[in-house]
Amino acid sequence: MFKTKGNAMKISSSLKSLPYLAAALLACLSAGTHAQDDIANYPNKPIRLIVPFGPGGAGDAVARLMADRLRPMLNNATILIENKPGAGGAIGTTELARAKPDGYTLLLAFDGNLVVSPTLVKSITFHPVRDFQPIAKLVNLPIMVVAHPSVKANNIKEFIDQSKVKPGDITYGTTGVGNTMHLAGELLRTRAGMAWTHVPYASGGAKTLTDLAGGFINSAILSVSVAGPMIRDGRLKGIGVFSDKRALLLPDVPTFQEAGIGGIEASSWLGLVAPAGTPRPLVDRLNKAANEVIRNPEAVARLQALALEPTPGSVDEFDAIIKSEFAKWTQVVKDANIKVEQ
Repeated sequence: MFKTKGNAMKISSSLKSLPYLAAALLACLSAGTHAQDDIANYPNKPIRLIVPFGPGGAGDAVARLMADRLRPMLNNATILIENKPGAGGAIGTTELARAKPDGYTLLLAFDGNLVVSPTLVKSITFHPVRDFQPIAKLVNLPIMVVAHPSVKANNIKEFIDQSKVKPGDITYGTTGVGNTMHLAGELLRTRAGMAWTHVPYASGGAKTLTDLAGGFINSAILSVSVAGPMIRDGRLKGIGVFSDKRALLLPDVPTFQEAGIGGIEASSWLGLVAPAGTPRPLVDRLNKAANEVIRNPEAVARLQALALEPTPGSVDEFDAIIKSEFAKWTQVVKDANIKVEQ
């Protein structure tokens, strides 16, 4: 009898809880329906595209090209470009990390602010893997080693060998300490045995190029777009490209991979990212639209005129690139003991 009474009490208690369970189930179903409606109706308000550098320049041009061409693909949505420069791109990137993951705040990320700076700057609060949802890698900006004519070497092997004759006699300029070009130089030093000295130029690529042409430094790591004109007219030597394939603008300059030096691929790039937690259906839709833009012949021509190489691909491919490069540059910074003032 006791057991029967106890079972009856349990059944009675369960019956009393049914209305609450039903209400909870309905709430979950309702929330799921609303979420599906939000995705189906996306976008139904303006999209913010944060650009972590000032107006002008190739990056800003890419952002505006994307905004113009994405609009008709996204229900003629209003896409607002918000230039938020400062702290090497950290200000705009930090703002994205704190944004609501609803697809209405995006970032035009570049390798420097997303995967390089977090390896060097302790005050940065965002994490490139934890805090962001990759959408699409858009373009590469190939970088290369370029030398003054006084350097006797005419190919990659000769250049590396010459640096070892008098270690430190070969100098290489970059646009500063702790950027992709500097880290590429350290990667080459540690993995290919280069014995050269870094000369940072905080004033940018133009000053680096001027001093290289004037013989104040005898080599530099620069973007193909900056170094290309002087290489084509014979005032400088193109030694090697860090990409896994030759640059479109300088097809005669070999890659380091071709010279048998693997594992030092590096390039600057731009891509779209969202806050972590952005629904995957929205991410996939944005990826598809972004790929359509950078495959369009007119858009390709405009990008290539800026020395940018379109890089269409999947969400997962971009995710793998971010993870791989963050791990790679973290190790390079550790191996080379690179420090930056904060």
